[in-house]
Amino acid sequence: MKNAKKIPLGTKLLYGIADIGLALQQSAVQFFMLFYLTDVAKISPAIAGTALLVSKLTWDMFNDPLFGYLSDRTRSRWGRRRPYMLFAAVPLGLSFWLLFSLPVGLTGVAAFFAVLGAFLLFDTFHTIVSMAYYAMTAEMTTDYDERTSITSIRMMYGVTGYILGAAVTTMIAGLLRDSMGWSERASWSTMGLIYGALAAFVVLVTAFTVRRKPVVNTEPSKVPAFSAIKGTFKNKPFLWLMGVSAIVGLSFTLITSMLPYYLVYQLDMEAQLPFVMLAMLGTVVIFIIPSQKLADKIGKVCTAQ
Repeated sequence: MKNAKKIPLGTKLLYGIADIGLALQQSAVQFFMLFYLTDVAKISPAIAGTALLVSKLTWDMFNDPLFGYLSDRTRSRWGRRRPYMLFAAVPLGLSFWLLFSLPVGLTGVAAFFAVLGAFLLFDTFHTIVSMAYYAMTAEMTTDYDERTSITSIRMMYGVTGYILGAAVTTMIAGLLRDSMGWSERASWSTMGLIYGALAAFVVLVTAFTVRRKPVVNTEPSKVPAFSAIKGTFKNKPFLWLMGVSAIVGLSFTLITSMLPYYLVYQLDMEAQLPFVMLAMLGTVVIFIIPSQKLADKIGKVCTAQ
């Protein structure tokens, strides 16, 4: 469907900027959360890994549809999506700071619940903000090309943030430790504060500046939540896609979590860690466009003839 009025480039840029903060945090967590817990906070790898696994298999499995459901049904003078960004941006920044500010030397049950609680708190606010933020795209316009343009600009910010999170996290912590003489814990905590403040700031920039009245503001589905979920899991193509996505996600998680350990302890390349991360993600970026062109040419799904 075409709209007569195009969205100004400035609005697209202001909308997309929030993703740099969200992606920065996500990247730092994926690449360095486990490494921080074991090598900086000195928490047992078994306890740290178990706490993160429990958080992923419980609350993190359900909070996306939950907050999406609540966002769809929110009615306020600020619209459906903006309230979640306005009021959760600062808690998001503080929770990320807390995530990388755990006391050193926690053991046993205390360590398990400290990791579990800190991660669940951050994951809750990250989901609240990101679900509302990403849902704004479809409400800004009904024009297919304009939606593609908005998403492309947002992803440019997102890729930048993700690369920075992988490449400069240990660099910032190391610089504070070596140049300022700070402890390992203080250096990582300050890194968490910087990332948290940046994420809160850019989310608020988007929330305060992108005030377009939604052109898509339809009533949410009347189907009960349980029935909708049950119907979704009867969709076989969706189940196949979910299975493949789970395998890809697991593989990527294993690589990103284990790579810092491999570089530090097997290759003795702790100083080169930021450059290796940058090279790896840079390679991914380089192949995005060729992969898109290949998918456009042969289709996204290949079936045996």
